[in-house]
Amino acid sequence: MKYLVDNIEFYTDGDFKSFEKIIKPQKLNLISKKEGQKQKESLLGEILLIKLLNDIKIFYKDISIIYNKNGKPYILNNPIFFNISHKDGIVVCIINNTEIGIDIETINNKNMEILNFIATDSEKIYVGNSLKRLTKLFTLKEAYFKAYGKDMLSPKDVQFKFYKNKIMCSDNTVYCKSIYKENYFISIIKKIVI
Repeated sequence: MKYLVDNIEFYTDGDFKSFEKIIKPQKLNLISKKEGQKQKESLLGEILLIKLLNDIKIFYKDISIIYNKNGKPYILNNPIFFNISHKDGIVVCIINNTEIGIDIETINNKNMEILNFIATDSEKIYVGNSLKRLTKLFTLKEAYFKAYGKDMLSPKDVQFKFYKNKIMCSDNTVYCKSIYKENYFISIIKKIVI
């Protein structure tokens, strides 16, 4: 498992124009439908993917990326899995040899009402009134469903328990990690090879 974190603020408009020349036309067409910050985040996400693939000697120009019905990307005919997430200008990309999901969220004044939709009773107790804990839980749920390429329609189907520095998932076939940096959480869910 390897991942990169970057911020669009570190790049100029000229940098983003040069990124466009590297990205496959089909992907660039999808990205060009976005505007402003979202477009820059998507461009940077693709650049992070290129860097990670280069590290393992897989070359972006040689791969084909397909999408499942929920939009999860896969590399065609290759055992490497990847996932990209972005929020408020911060972009993360991860690659792994098993199914993987990553999510990033900044801690802000989220509506605590979302807790009723995503959390089981024990998760609600863990969160209490903490926006920080709510964000951590939300990113774990989102990363879980992204790992499996599913919409987060039934977030209570998976439950997380928190013990000091360890996170346990009701799905014991996954590894969970949540990283707190500055004012955001990055959560990772990866399928364990048994």
